[in-house]
Amino acid sequence: MSLFDIEQAEALAQDTAPRQAQVASTFTLIFDDGSVVTVGEAPGVMGVKPVVEGDTVLRVFLDDPTDTVAPEHCEFGSDNGVFWVRDVKTVNGTVVEEPGSPALQCIPYDKYFVVRGSRVGLGSLFFTLQ
Repeated sequence: MSLFDIEQAEALAQDTAPRQAQVASTFTLIFDDGSVVTVGEAPGVMGVKPVVEGDTVLRVFLDDPTDTVAPEHCEFGSDNGVFWVRDVKTVNGTVVEEPGSPALQCIPYDKYFVVRGSRVGLGSLFFTLQ
């Protein structure tokens, strides 16, 4: 590499505006039964009878014939464009399975960030985050 190449690269780097990360504003939850739920930046709660106070929280109602999903099973949301889930101390728990990693049992009330392509288990129900 010549001195000219180095000077040209430095000049180009100074003239280039820094790149901004593209933040995803929506997430698609694809459940094993084929149902699809699209959520945005607003926080929410999932369960068979999700009851929350206030109009700013999204409620995702789940149909669970196996009776393993709690009325209010987990909370979810997005921080800086990254989806997260939080188990609310349910009997059957919440599990996060990232691609290529072993399943992780969520500790109640701890927030777990979820990468796209991961599976999340709520009792016996699972969804894949897209």
